[in-house]
Amino acid sequence: MKLTARAGSLDAALDLAMTSTRKGKIAPTIHVTAAGTSVSFTCAAPGISVRVSADAKADAPGSIAVGDRLAALVAGFDPKADITIAADDTTATISCGRGIYRLPVIPDPPSALALKDETARVEISGEDLLALLAVLPGADTEQTRSYLGGVHMHNIDDQLISVATNGARLLRASVAAGTLSTDGRLIVPAKVAHALARLVQQTKTSAVTLRRSRTLFSVTAPAFELTTTLIDAIFPAYQCVIPAASSNSASCVRSELADALARLGAIAVDIDGGPLVALSWTEGGPLRLFLPRQPLDADDAINAEVHGNAQVAVSLGQLRIMVDNFDDDRLQIESANSMAPIAMRGAHDKLGVLSACRWRFETAEDHHHQRGANHGQRRKAV
Repeated sequence: MKLTARAGSLDAALDLAMTSTRKGKIAPTIHVTAAGTSVSFTCAAPGISVRVSADAKADAPGSIAVGDRLAALVAGFDPKADITIAADDTTATISCGRGIYRLPVIPDPPSALALKDETARVEISGEDLLALLAVLPGADTEQTRSYLGGVHMHNIDDQLISVATNGARLLRASVAAGTLSTDGRLIVPAKVAHALARLVQQTKTSAVTLRRSRTLFSVTAPAFELTTTLIDAIFPAYQCVIPAASSNSASCVRSELADALARLGAIAVDIDGGPLVALSWTEGGPLRLFLPRQPLDADDAINAEVHGNAQVAVSLGQLRIMVDNFDDDRLQIESANSMAPIAMRGAHDKLGVLSACRWRFETAEDHHHQRGANHGQRRKAV
């Protein structure tokens, strides 16, 4: 095998493939394939393979496998310089200018993942794929519940739906697409989903093909191909925790809600499992936010179009994550009662669900007496 290419082009391809496949201290194996006017680098690590191509002149087509030191070596050359890689069965020789370097060829490398026995495929836009992967912040980070540690994709009618949940917070998105999965087993690991989103963004991919088998999932685009093992589990029936639409709702500007939550977060005390925030509204009034554990320290309100009455306490940190996950100008929050999960709805069927926290809210009279008592104590202290 022999090829010649610009160092910058090879470096960009290697960096993209390596970053997507590196898992902790486990370095991926790099499969190099030269043919025609391109070279492809397929980085293979346990459970994932990523192929990225670059322009090159293949003087002698062929394939080899080397270690990750190739990426570090290529990164050290002038991006505008030409690199020649020539290899036989034992050694890869990398030359650039007056420098010559040699790396051992791996004689029996681990194979890159290849999806066989395909069961379904669909084509969607890169933008739609990013919308599906945007639910990632909802995924669980606990190792004990691996089946929640990823993004679940499934079809309902003409919609491809993605869901991620940690048991307390749930995020769901959907796009129009053909049938890819109906068996509840298409769960993409969270780290792979993060890598996939980064690949789509960095390559500015306009269209992708999603394919799956019983155990593998693959995404192919003009600039890359990613193949991963699926989490071996059946995703739980999450639909049962999604609250029905409620007439008790508050619609507000998303940025104003995010700013109010940031202000509350600045003074919230992190005790007893994290700070809580209470959401309260009455017909015709604003959306009020306060800290139920610190009733005298923060009380805020933002303009909102409200219907009905509601008062509910939720995790402040979890709510901020959920609000940040939406990119809509306005959000609608629904609460059936103080014990039921709240639902947050945006455009294009985007949905967030957050469990309510058990909290005994003060009555107006309780709150008045509490303020008076604290005021008296402060005057005595003065």
